[in-house]
This record gives sequence, C-alpha cells and structure tokens, in this order.
Amino acid sequence: MGQSRGHITATLLAAAVSTPVAGRLGDVYGKRRIPLASLVPLILGSAVCALSSSVIPMIAGRGLQGLGMGVVPLGISLLRDVVPAKKLGPSIAIMSASLGVGGSLGLPLAAASAQNTSWRVLFWVVAVPALAVGALILALVPASTVPVVRPSAPPAMARSISASVPAKFRMEQEGRRTAHSSKKDKKTQVREHLTWVSH
Repeated sequence: MGQSRGHITATLLAAAVSTPVAGRLGDVYGKRRIPLASLVPLILGSAVCALSSSVIPMIAGRGLQGLGMGVVPLGISLLRDVVPAKKLGPSIAIMSASLGVGGSLGLPLAAASAQNTSWRVLFWVVAVPALAVGALILALVPASTVPVVRPSAPPAMARSISASVPAKFRMEQEGRRTAHSSKKDKKTQVREHLTWVSH
C-alpha cells in the first residue's frame, strides 16, 4: 500500500508543478515545441516504469510521467489556434469528454491487462501512443503558434493619433486667426472713436 501511494504521489506532485509551467512556456515559446518537450518525459517515464524491477525506478518513472501531464491543457489551448471558430466548441467538448471516457475505461482495461498479461504492458501502451501523438504534432501543428507582437501602435490608435494631429493644428490656426481679427476690430474701433471726437 505504501509503495502504491508513493507511485501516485510522485505522479500527482510532478503534474501539479509541471502543468502551470508548461502552460506558461507554451504561451511564450509556442504550443508546438512545449507539447513535444512534454512528451519526452512521458515516454521516458513510461519506458522506465516498464523496465523497472524495484520501487525506486518505478517512482522515478512515475515522476517523469507526471512531468508530461502539461501536454493535456496545452492540447486544449492549442485548439484555439488551429481549429476554425465554428468547430472550436465541439472540438474542446470532444477532447474534454475523452479524458472522462479514457479514465472510466482505463481502470477496468488496466486491471484486465495486468491480470491476464503483465503490468509492464500498461506502460508500453502509454509510451507507444505518446510517440504517435508526437509524430502527429510534428506533421499537423504549425511551426509557430506564438502571437506576433508588433512594436507599432494598433491601427485604431494610429488612426486616432493621425486624426487628432490635424484637428489640433486646425484649432491652433483658428485661434490665431480669431486673435488676429479681434486685434483688427479693436484698432478699427479706436480709429472710429478718434475720428468721431475730432469732428
């Protein structure tokens, strides 16, 4: 019982640490590189567990498997970049449902496989599909899914700036013309007053 708890704890602890880190790295370096990098410890951990003959390698392999758990949320977020908007909702629903279906079917299938064949088969069953997923990512996911951040101002801001500059210039010109005309009016009034006094 203690050994099984150690296996589960190693996986859950590594997954709890690696999942948010993988999500952040996926936003920075792309959702093609980081899922591929996450599959590496998952495959290695599965192979280590399948070949282990004692508790320590098994716990280490399970920890490596936990490091690869970040591929699940990265896969869901990747759908927003590669799937059309009309198909995004059903795609996320199918992927989320597959987690529940896989969990419900995996337990009885794993028990049957361990009872009738060998428990090592369970880990090879994880490693081989993980390799297939990596090949599919290389073949189907674009090379870069990182949003391009341009240093220039956004179009709306640029338009507002370009519109405000001429408007400000026109206001200054109109203010100068108004001040100039008011000065002329004052001079005209003074001249008319002097002319009236002289008469």
